[in-house]
Amino acid sequence: MSSRMKTYRKGTSCRVAGRACTIRQVVAADRVLVRFKDTGDIEEVSVAALCPLDDESVAEACRPVDALTQAEFEEAQRRRDVVKELIPLSGRARGSRIREIVEEIGVSKSTLYRWLRAADEGGTLSALAPQRAKVRKRRLSKKVEAIASGVIENAFLTMQKLKGSKVVDLVRMKCRAAHLKAPSEKTIRSRLNEVDARRKTKMREGRKAARDRYDEVKGAFPGAEYPLDVVQIDHTPLDIEVVDDEHRLPIGRPWLTLAMDVCSRMVTGLYLSLDAPSAFSVGMCIRHSVLEKDAGLGRLGVAGQWPVWGMMKTLHADNGKDFRSELLRKACEQHGVNLAWRPVRTPHYGGHIERILGTFAGEIHALPGTTFSNVKERGEYKSDQKAVMTLDELERWLTDLIVNVYHKKEHSALKMPPLVRWQQGIVGDGKRKGIGLPDPIANPERLRLDFLPFTERSVQREGIAWDNVFYYADVLRPWINARKGRTAVKFLVRRDPRDISRIWFFDPKIGDYVVVPYRTLTRPSISVWELRAATARVKEQGRREVDEDGIFEALARMQEIVETASKETRKARRARQAGKQRAVSLAREAKDGGTGPFEPRLVVDNDGSVPPKGGVSGDERFEFSDEELKDKWERW
Repeated sequence: MSSRMKTYRKGTSCRVAGRACTIRQVVAADRVLVRFKDTGDIEEVSVAALCPLDDESVAEACRPVDALTQAEFEEAQRRRDVVKELIPLSGRARGSRIREIVEEIGVSKSTLYRWLRAADEGGTLSALAPQRAKVRKRRLSKKVEAIASGVIENAFLTMQKLKGSKVVDLVRMKCRAAHLKAPSEKTIRSRLNEVDARRKTKMREGRKAARDRYDEVKGAFPGAEYPLDVVQIDHTPLDIEVVDDEHRLPIGRPWLTLAMDVCSRMVTGLYLSLDAPSAFSVGMCIRHSVLEKDAGLGRLGVAGQWPVWGMMKTLHADNGKDFRSELLRKACEQHGVNLAWRPVRTPHYGGHIERILGTFAGEIHALPGTTFSNVKERGEYKSDQKAVMTLDELERWLTDLIVNVYHKKEHSALKMPPLVRWQQGIVGDGKRKGIGLPDPIANPERLRLDFLPFTERSVQREGIAWDNVFYYADVLRPWINARKGRTAVKFLVRRDPRDISRIWFFDPKIGDYVVVPYRTLTRPSISVWELRAATARVKEQGRREVDEDGIFEALARMQEIVETASKETRKARRARQAGKQRAVSLAREAKDGGTGPFEPRLVVDNDGSVPPKGGVSGDERFEFSDEELKDKWERW
């Protein structure tokens, strides 16, 4: 889609082939009924054909989360806690709860509705941040502040649950008794708004209420009743040797990061790579999971539908460092993803994703070049000699298997195909209403930035140094040697591990990121993995200090070795192919990322456990017949 819809909800105005229309009903996971305004005709159309009414791309009208101060960040969290319970309500129920909240926290109805619109349209945490950049200084005298604090502590934060109006009256009465000028109602209510939400619940409703509402879930995760309610994600090395695309010689086993919706068992996204799993792999898989997939299917040449997109509600991971990174925590916070971790000694938590990975492992054993699960199972089979598939070809085969076999085959636990269960959850099944089509993400580029690794660096006369590589652009000039007192000011920077020839510098003056290239523009584009290898080579040569010139000199020598040895050594071929893959994936991202739509609970398992052999565990089976597999392989 050249223009991006903000939502697919009933009543939304839009255009189809230039004609103004209104969405009437969701009829499938990727189709809606629209009523054309010029003729009144009702037609069924694909969501891919819909454009905003103004025919312009929708961009998020909010700052990046990195632009928020700590106070603004906490206030945005508080506001989201307030509106979270209002979003699913409607009619009288919503109106009644709004009146209660107005009385409880002392904001106006118009303010509450403004917060609701921001949460509804922006979707991100920063959309709810206060618009005013600076917080006013307190103007009350210390005595009046002490009276107000005392009333809040001893009267408001009690099981008696005094209303805000009573607190206002008490503060004023005590001020008059002390012959002090009483503060305005607005000032007193602002002090009430500053009370931590969890603490207020604990003091007014008890420890259990606070724990249930705000603490991390402990024990089994709640059942996934709707699509995108719970999504599980995991990494696994695939049991197959792939070949490079130049010499068609084996380069080793690739890694697969896979995400799956527990309610429907639909695969929501994947990331296939020659690089070992990392927080970046998780981010790439999540990105593929939440964006529309038509462009990707077209690029791979896979016919079929994969009508899945939407940002997850809770990311539930184990304690692996990939999922405990500050990068993932911050990105999830920005996009409203509830990040929790898999409790220790609870193997059932990752069961669904482990089973599907086991299933796919079994199907891969039917491909030429498979390594099987172990040496005993492999026997005398020569995986190296039988390998024929490149990484791209394996991705195409796997995508075809997911979209046209797995999604359409009856699942033993569901008693229906995953695609049918997904459709029911979106549209409804006569017994329960569907959730409707998830809103598309307005800014895929912002999403990509949010999941890029970051660090903090000061700006020197030479620019910004990250891992001994320097970056410079004129935009850095005002910040050279910036200091706060005697301390150098550090600025937030991000980079894409696949291409470190540029970084994204967060400019405090404009409140957004700007691109900063290498200081020496003639340097070649390299990945962070190549940088680390070159750095290690410099150290091996006994040089005391690692500098930029030494790194790129070592890199050039290593590249010559790879060029001459690529036919002889597996390691060289793998390094060469990994570099190609990163470059290609960046180019694809530019096409795939700008064309797709954008609420799931995500459960993650990365404890390195081996998936069940053959995909069989518990009462669930994922098996494909030999005929189905043979047909897929022959058609590939």
